[in-house]
Amino acid sequence: MLGVQRPPGYAIAALAWLLVTGTLVRCRREPSRAVRERIGELAVELDPRRMSARELRQLPGVGARLAGAIARARDGHAGSLPLVWEDVPGIGEARAAAIRTWLVERGSAPDPLAGAASGYPVAMNRDSQGALSTLALLLASCGETPRESDAPQAQAEVRAAASEPTPETRDVRALTLAVEGGELAALAAGDEKAPLVLLLHGARYRAETWRELGTLAALAAQGWRAVAIDWPGFGASAAFTAEPHPAPLLAQAITACGAERALVVGPSMGGGFALALVAEAPERVAGLVAIAPAGIESFQAPAAVPPALLLWGENDEVVPVSRAQELASRMPGSRVEILPAASHACYLDEPARFHELVTSFARDVFARGQ
Repeated sequence: MLGVQRPPGYAIAALAWLLVTGTLVRCRREPSRAVRERIGELAVELDPRRMSARELRQLPGVGARLAGAIARARDGHAGSLPLVWEDVPGIGEARAAAIRTWLVERGSAPDPLAGAASGYPVAMNRDSQGALSTLALLLASCGETPRESDAPQAQAEVRAAASEPTPETRDVRALTLAVEGGELAALAAGDEKAPLVLLLHGARYRAETWRELGTLAALAAQGWRAVAIDWPGFGASAAFTAEPHPAPLLAQAITACGAERALVVGPSMGGGFALALVAEAPERVAGLVAIAPAGIESFQAPAAVPPALLLWGENDEVVPVSRAQELASRMPGSRVEILPAASHACYLDEPARFHELVTSFARDVFARGQ
């Protein structure tokens, strides 16, 4: 795990920084020039492999939500492929380019964020002992001395802040769906009796992507039940002995969720699986959100197709945007939305717009079913 690679003094330095900040606010007089100069000498962490979620917010275009997503993606990365900035939900190509430029300007390697290959410099550890010395100087200059009894409370506050759930992760729970051939690991949010939105994933992603992006929480907030599954052999789902056939597997997953039908959201590889379900069991699909899906060339539309929202990134180099109209021609009544300047994983480039489009579409779909 990458989290274990942080230097031993990391937590101490972070605690010292918090105490320094709080002490500055409480000081009744200005610290001496010597203290100010010593504070200015403290190193700033520029290695994203070691930054805390709070420190990641110094990256361009990264706020609290994205900082949390970066930290979770980095610390949870277990694949053999390097984790690059575009793989983090919500980063997108434009923000990834800005982050790389920012890192290069400060002497740090731009990629990868995590993985086997690494070009990051290693001589970037904090001087945690120096940070504590500065803290002592600062406290003395304020006419105060640190109290031994304050340390456990301060450490508890730091732990509480680090573990506090964000809106994107709160009330998301793990579950297991039993299907023919094995079990599917899944994440769910929302009322179990509410209309079901089933979320699939692309080949480079997993169910966790929808939690990190905030999609599970966004759908649950609208009153629906959102379930994101890990396809066999991906994420937390073990590979099945035999390669599963997409349509029967998804139909079984919907049944395992306690539903007859679902609005299915599928990007890329997952979109190809969703198309297979539409072709073979359209009665199980209340609506389809296909995001630059694979398998368009082999898709045979049924006589009656469900409502469909087809999403593409304008700059998709994997499944060209021209394929959107080809798929729309096979699905009468479907709606095509092109996200400007977005890439293949357009939902990661424009999460706010993506959530707006999906929730609006789902509202219409479920209103028709009432």
